[in-house]
Amino acid sequence: MVQATELVFPDYTTHFDVHTDASGFQLGAVISQRGRPVAFWSKKCNDSQRKYPANQLELFSIVLVLREYRSMVLGQDVRIHTDHLNLTYSTFNNWQMMRWRSEVVEFGPTLLYVKGEENIVADALSRLSTDGAELEKDQLNEHTQHHLAAAAPTASAAVVPFRFDFRELGRVQQQDPSLNEHTVCKLSGVQLKVGPISKKIDCGAEDHAARCARSISR
Repeated sequence: MVQATELVFPDYTTHFDVHTDASGFQLGAVISQRGRPVAFWSKKCNDSQRKYPANQLELFSIVLVLREYRSMVLGQDVRIHTDHLNLTYSTFNNWQMMRWRSEVVEFGPTLLYVKGEENIVADALSRLSTDGAELEKDQLNEHTQHHLAAAAPTASAAVVPFRFDFRELGRVQQQDPSLNEHTVCKLSGVQLKVGPISKKIDCGAEDHAARCARSISR
């Protein structure tokens, strides 16, 4: 269960799958790649948004999740899965929906229809109680795990543990001759030592060099 719901880093060599769903009080979405989640997202609707028709609320959830993860998916191959077939069409009678659709087109996505019963994770995220009034905490956890487990890939996905040691990174950088060559600079003939690496820094004008020297001394 932990591995199935653990977020993975985006892989920009393959496409992003965006599954969205909207209920009467909350929006939900999951961004995934190769069946592994990259991001989970949900947002509670305010009173005016709850009055939107179902297809308008669904498009609203698509717009919001694209805005939220714009820096990650803009310019990438994005495939949006929705259980509202009419959202895959290019024309709308509602001007607000037309504006939202224009914003979605900026991302150049492929809109795909998915049956509601197959859109499990996004549906679960759009129906979770935000204030605990409808579900107790234990029931809420059980409800979420049930839906996420049902949507998880059946085959065991390869899990690569992320281990990052900054000390090891610093050691490798200091031993990299090409990196050291590019980091050498001059400071009005003043020799500066950073760890075992001898460097010279040139800040240009004398007054600017003095400011650099003061900042280095700190």
